[in-house]
Amino acid sequence: MKLIAIVRHFDYNQLSALPRAAYEISRRFTPKNEVLIVTDGFKEERYDADGMRIRHIKAKNSLDFFNSVRGVISEENPSIIHFFGSLSGAILLSSKLRHYRVPIVMNLYNGKIRLKEFSSLRFGDVLKQPTRIFILSMKNILIPRMIIKRFLDKENIRIIVPSKNLKEDYGHIVKNRVIQIPHGVDIDDRKKEVSRSKETLGLNKNDKIVLYFGNSYILRGIDDLIKSLERLDDNTRLLLVLTPSSNLKYIKNLIRFSPKNKNILLKEGYFKNKKDFLDIADIVALPYRFSGEIPEYPFVLLESMASSKPVITTNIGSIPEIIQNDYNGLVINAKKPEELRNAIMKFLDDGDFAKKCGINARKTVESFDWDIVSQKVFKVYKEAI
Repeated sequence: MKLIAIVRHFDYNQLSALPRAAYEISRRFTPKNEVLIVTDGFKEERYDADGMRIRHIKAKNSLDFFNSVRGVISEENPSIIHFFGSLSGAILLSSKLRHYRVPIVMNLYNGKIRLKEFSSLRFGDVLKQPTRIFILSMKNILIPRMIIKRFLDKENIRIIVPSKNLKEDYGHIVKNRVIQIPHGVDIDDRKKEVSRSKETLGLNKNDKIVLYFGNSYILRGIDDLIKSLERLDDNTRLLLVLTPSSNLKYIKNLIRFSPKNKNILLKEGYFKNKKDFLDIADIVALPYRFSGEIPEYPFVLLESMASSKPVITTNIGSIPEIIQNDYNGLVINAKKPEELRNAIMKFLDDGDFAKKCGINARKTVESFDWDIVSQKVFKVYKEAI
């Protein structure tokens, strides 16, 4: 059986999010030499990695990419195709492959955004990130139900979604072919020895570390984290590990003018191993306020839970499906930033409670282990063929 996995922005040296999912599932497929991962890139490139073939297609835009993908599929004649991406990408791919009868599995990590999700946004968010809010989000909102049905409700297409919300949404359109399988996470890796200490980052051993890890979009609530630090003890440090974005300069200014700027440590770049930072964190805070630009189950959230860390996050999107308040984390109202400071204090003041939440968080995601998730996906392959 030959597998073609299709995913945008795959970089073998910086695997995260959807490319990481495509990699982890594909590398568990047997035989490995029958796997081809197709992605885009700045140049045409082919190489082998972990026994699999990787092919980068030089493409000007999404339409150009999917046109080229169709040619690759004609060349390779796969037994099954697995697409990892967005609703709009799935529709584009389906339109290009409308005459093909090969089984297609669509791993969709988003859907039509519910209008209520915009209620947590602030006026400043719209000014600072208009493109991310309107273009990335509206293109899904504006996709009519009849278009989704036309291109995805086909006998040869199976849809995999990570959350109950998405299963319900797509289940109303694509009958009997929507399967819920969560995004995977490394469980065993979390048991390894601590590879980084607080001292290596210039912190004191007794400092309490509140960690945020992820993109530097202001919609992720980083400004609320910086503000909440002002009313916390001096031995509480905020560690921001940020992937660069257009908002990074604004965030640096917030740090510069914060009265607690000496308590904020900023690390920017693409870090392959999040565990280095998760190891030293006492709390992980992910105060997202707009579900339209995060996965249904945010990947950093799952990795933090697998690390047995007490997590603070918000009540947006599908997050409440996996985080139960006071059981495996603390869920705050995305519209009430003052709750963030109270949640941080609750964990810092009660170490036993924080530890219990961390243990329960790990238990919650043990079934999300990549080996388990991959076997569920392979079962979908067999049923599709």
